[in-house]
Order: sequence, then structure tokens, then C-alpha cells
Amino acid sequence: MFIEDSCERLNIPYNDGFAGQINPVFNVGNFNKIQKYKSLQFDNTSDIPLFNIIKLHGSVSWAVKEEKINYSSGSHIPNDLDGKNGDDFNTGYSQIAVISPNVEKHFETVLNTNYAAMLRKFTLELEKENSVLLLVGFSLTDKHIKDLLYGVMKSNPTLVVVYFAHSKYDSNADPLKEKENKNLYILSPTDAESKQTFVLSIEYLQGVFTKQETETHEGNE
Repeated sequence: MFIEDSCERLNIPYNDGFAGQINPVFNVGNFNKIQKYKSLQFDNTSDIPLFNIIKLHGSVSWAVKEEKINYSSGSHIPNDLDGKNGDDFNTGYSQIAVISPNVEKHFETVLNTNYAAMLRKFTLELEKENSVLLLVGFSLTDKHIKDLLYGVMKSNPTLVVVYFAHSKYDSNADPLKEKENKNLYILSPTDAESKQTFVLSIEYLQGVFTKQETETHEGNE
């Protein structure tokens, strides 16, 4: 919940997909809502920019209730869940609307209406012209998400994807196929033993965007 907490501490408006005050219910359609501010004196209106916080694999703050996803502060998670097993554990764990890290999660993601809709929205956002995607803490081993991402990178040449690798990237083996995807940029430690933290500079992004714009222009010609 650190993203939501940070936004509230900094007084930054955000949209987490929930609607309602007493019993907030999640719906992907809520991400399409637009908030406006109207001045008191002349009734002038202006759009309020919002951060859309889309959690593809669910959240510990999501509770399953009557086939809907409700917001919860954690009361739906049994305090003794870590001490249970078998059916007792599954009964409590099933109340948490998250995609489990197992081989079946691809099918669970596709079959569940909300998760599938969020994946579609994720793809649509990437298809917009000059979109930028920063990948931090993601191994790209989720095949269904990786396939979606790589498909959009090929169809949208203006998309820029910057991947922050936690260890030195083997450019010879090129496991992420960086050389095939010209709009994929990988930042990794230069030393195989280090786990350095990256600082993304404005100058670096400017260089990436300039290179991308030049290649796109040449391709159109």
C-alpha cells in the first residue's frame, strides 16, 4: 500500500479503481472517470490530473465478498492464517483478492473478469503514442504479461520501455531480446558482483527519447 500512502501524504489525487465511501467496490470502469475542479466565483472548470494505480495481480487490501472486490483495511485476513494449512488455510486465503505466484496464475488472470480487464487497459495505455514504461522489480518471467508487452513494443515504435535490472545484464546472451526490440533500454550494474541502485536522470531519458524520435522519423521516411 506504499503507493497509495505516499500519494495521500503528498496530497496527490489518485484513482485506485474503487467507488463508494462506506463500502468501496472495485470496478475497472472507474479508471475512466474524470474529476474536475470548479471555481467558486466564475464556475470555471479544469481537469484534475489523477494517478491511476492499477494492480494487475490484486492487493492485500482487496477482499472478495459476494463475487465482488471490496476495499478492506486488512480485517479480511485472519490473524492466525500463517499457522493454518490445508482447507483451513485455503478458506482464509481465498478471501484475499490476489493472483498467487504459481504456474496457474496465467489462467487465473485471463479467466477472472477484473484481472483480464486490467490487462487490456495496461495494453491500451502502452499503445498510446509516446508512452513510457519504467520496469522496476519485475523479472519479465510472467509470460502472459511479457508477451503483451513485447507485442506492443513491435506494434508501437514510439513506446519507450526502460528496464532496471537488479544484476549485470548479459548482452551476449541477450535473454530479454533487447537487440530485437529497439525501444527496450536496459540499465544494469556494470559489475556482476554489485547490486547498485540506479538514479534515473533527466539527461538519460532525454537521450533515449531523442534516439527513439530519430529512429521513428527515419522509419517513416
